[in-house]
Amino acid sequence: AEPGTRFPLAVAYRRSGMPANADRYFRQLASRNTQDAWRDCALTELWLNHGRGLPPKRIAKCSIAAEKPVLNGRLDDTIWREAHVMQLSSGQHDDTNWPAAAMIARDEEYLYLGASCRLVTGVSYPTNSDPRTRDAEISGRDRVDVCIDVDRDYASYYRLSMDHRGWTNELCFGDTNWDPEWFVAAATRDGHWVVEAAIPLSELSADLPETGDAWAIG
Repeated sequence: AEPGTRFPLAVAYRRSGMPANADRYFRQLASRNTQDAWRDCALTELWLNHGRGLPPKRIAKCSIAAEKPVLNGRLDDTIWREAHVMQLSSGQHDDTNWPAAAMIARDEEYLYLGASCRLVTGVSYPTNSDPRTRDAEISGRDRVDVCIDVDRDYASYYRLSMDHRGWTNELCFGDTNWDPEWFVAAATRDGHWVVEAAIPLSELSADLPETGDAWAIG
């Protein structure tokens, strides 16, 4: 009965051509009186299926890039000027003094991620000229974690982490052995640190996303 198990089963129904079985579970979960994240996920799935009213979760449009950006940590390419800006904020509402924003775009080959984060006063941002390594320990660094859930089961996802130096850490459903070949640039200027990344879509999904497809992202 746990949503962490039932949601993936509902997704399996949906992918097997039995969407009514998935909808039945989503409606059951959405009818609960409790206000929690799982209920919001169920309401979102029903909204994606039927499109009535306002979306229960925030929706971000992934723009399609006409040309590849130059990864230099500047976010000054055409795709970023046209991208939907997602303002990031803490659930504790304690980050007013260091706002952050993220953007997402794609072409036929790569998913592009960009983020700009204000430097926190009193926090050290040391640089490091050593070669970057896989699965770096960056938990103590100012960083952005991007979680991508391709099938929207809200239980398994990729996590791409980038710190202020451009060092990275990658997980697939908690597995550190997932080591995609992706590209990250970072820069610090004007009181902000910026990261710009490109990851092959083939590292995330066997199928290219089509117009109208929805992934969950955190």
